[in-house]
Amino acid sequence: MLTKRGDLYRHANTYQELFANKRVTYYFYSKGVPKRRTIYFYERNFMHLCGVNKYQGGWFGFYQDCKNNRLKTSKVYTLQPKYVEPKITALEGLPKLLEREYVGFSDDSVVHRSTNYGEMVRTHKNLVALGTVEDEVTKNQVPLSLINLDVCTDGMRKSTSNWSKVASVRVDDIAEEDVNMYQQERNRDKQMRKKTQQATLRNQQKQRQQLE
Repeated sequence: MLTKRGDLYRHANTYQELFANKRVTYYFYSKGVPKRRTIYFYERNFMHLCGVNKYQGGWFGFYQDCKNNRLKTSKVYTLQPKYVEPKITALEGLPKLLEREYVGFSDDSVVHRSTNYGEMVRTHKNLVALGTVEDEVTKNQVPLSLINLDVCTDGMRKSTSNWSKVASVRVDDIAEEDVNMYQQERNRDKQMRKKTQQATLRNQQKQRQQLE
């Protein structure tokens, strides 16, 4: 697992330059109706795009270690190790998702094992597809997984009957307060868990005192 660390480092720096904390909006026509779809790329999404579930130091540690060429495989945990290398390889096609001549939108269902990619944006060449999901904190659409449909066929059903070519792509910086919202929410959750643990500990101490 993670034998392509050099590629991973390169992709991390490309992600930082082109995608990190940016909002990408696609404009296209579907059955003659103008539509647009926006995907928010946060720094924290990079680890999941690589197929890594956990890292000692969290997503921030993973991202920083990749950018600084110091990733330690002993810190990496993934539920499906055999998919890590294909996902890292698929990252090669990620920049193409910013070039309208290479990209299109599909609202067909693409199911890879237990993951439903649903509506996805993908390139013409090599069929690199990016599935999205609603972020639980910001409620924005964020990257779920990047796959190469020509390579990752194991357990996959795909349909491409409804294909909409993208007319234009717009990239904007995400507002700083939106970027910080996730960490603020995480901090609030940690504080709530700490308070709950403290309350539980106090109750346990009272019960022991009563028994004495």
